[in-house]
Order: sequence, then structure tokens, then C-alpha cells
Amino acid sequence: VVGQDGNVGIKTGDTKPIELYIKGKFDATGKSSGVGLELDAEPVGGKGWRIVSTGRDAGQGAEKLVFYDQSMAYTALTIQGAGSGAGHVGIGTTNPTGRLDIIASFDWPTPTLAVRGAIGHPNIQIKSDNGGRDWRFISCGSGCGPTGALRIFDNSGGGDRMVIMPDGNVGI
Repeated sequence: VVGQDGNVGIKTGDTKPIELYIKGKFDATGKSSGVGLELDAEPVGGKGWRIVSTGRDAGQGAEKLVFYDQSMAYTALTIQGAGSGAGHVGIGTTNPTGRLDIIASFDWPTPTLAVRGAIGHPNIQIKSDNGGRDWRFISCGSGCGPTGALRIFDNSGGGDRMVIMPDGNVGI
């Protein structure tokens, strides 16, 4: 259905106030695995992707938004929509068990998590919002301490708790 506003509805019977709306349905047996969109650039040297909003009968489980890499046959990203895992994000998994769950499908030397920065000093913050400390793991470039060092910094207490130098020496 194409509305007067130019919006498109597929299998909906009407349009919604968004440009494209696709509605899933039950099959002849009463099952619904969800509804999706397939983007296939493989014939022109790209990748094939599938984006699926899962239904109750999906193999990945219901109420998830799944990004699937068809050329490598794996789930690249999952966003959990309901239940105790609501809001959980999974990279490389359809069943994230934490707020961010990363399952590495490659071995060394490919990193499981890469934090990089072209400007400044890339860091990872670990902080509890209920009275815990604010910790930073900082990879030092020039101007943040010894270049090439890894600093474990207590941002709540304002100081380094440990510094691992590029030559392997450790300062506490």
C-alpha cells in the first residue's frame, strides 16, 4: 500500500507515519518466526545482510532484533527486546546474558574488543552508579604519562593505582 504521503506499507493494509512499514504474519500452521529485511550486495562484490524482528517461533527466541551476516552465516548483532534480558546487546550471539555480551568467533590476533582513539587517549571506564569507584583503563599516547603505558587510574580518588610500562615494568 502506498499512501498519499508517499509512505509504504507491506502486508499491512495501510500505511504508518514512517516511510516503510513491514508487518509479519502467521503461516498456515499458526507459527511466526518474525519479519525481516534482506539486503544483498553479494552479486556486486558486497555482503548479504538480514535484519529480523523475531517472532515467538524464531530459532533465536522471540522479541529480538537480529542482524545476520549471510555470507559468513553468523549472527553479528542481537538486541533483546523483552523479559529479564530487555535491553541486552549481543555481538556474535543471539542470547546475550549481560548488558553487553561479546562472543568472539575469531582467535588471536583478532581482538574481541577494540577501543581505539585517533585523538586523546583511548580508555575504558568501569563505574558503579550506586557508590562504587570510577575506574579507567587508559592506553597512553604522548601527553598522558609514559607513551605506550597502560594506566589503571582511580578517577574517584584521582590517581594511578597501577602503571604497566612499555618495557614490562610495573608501578604500583
